[in-house]
Amino acid sequence: MKRERFHRVATVAQLAFAVAESDDSPPPALNVPPPNAITEKVRAAAHRLRLHHETREVFNLLAEGLATVERELYDLRKTIALERAGLALGPQLICLGADGLNLQRRGPWPENARVHIFLGLRIWQSERLIALTGRVHHMGNDDTELVFERPPPDQHDALVAYCFQQQGMERRRVLDASGH
Repeated sequence: MKRERFHRVATVAQLAFAVAESDDSPPPALNVPPPNAITEKVRAAAHRLRLHHETREVFNLLAEGLATVERELYDLRKTIALERAGLALGPQLICLGADGLNLQRRGPWPENARVHIFLGLRIWQSERLIALTGRVHHMGNDDTELVFERPPPDQHDALVAYCFQQQGMERRRVLDASGH
């Protein structure tokens, strides 16, 4: 069966890799407990109160800010867990899409090896650490493709958002260079 290909953007991303010990082993950073989800409690409380619509909008904006802090703290805890596992994020030039990434070099893994991939991305003014699993496909002597295995919907959405953000930035650079 042919897989769906997504658009990929060239970018420098913070990356770390770990070879999966088995076909069902989770990435090391996923052993961090999830956040407490205080944001949903704030939203539910604001909804129960009989507030003026402008006051409710303020509560919703505060809840969004709290959600961002919760997510960044969770990602920071995952980064610390990565470092404790002996993995450090480092900058690498890649082509990234929602379905996978291309390294601009030959990876050290054998064909079809299962690899845990850790991506540190800045998406809409927020730092995100995304932990995925992928399969290795060598594309010649100087290129390795890592195809993601069923990323969770929130991580898939984050990858799509990052690609759109990068495309927008590139369009602005081109327009600025041409004087428009």
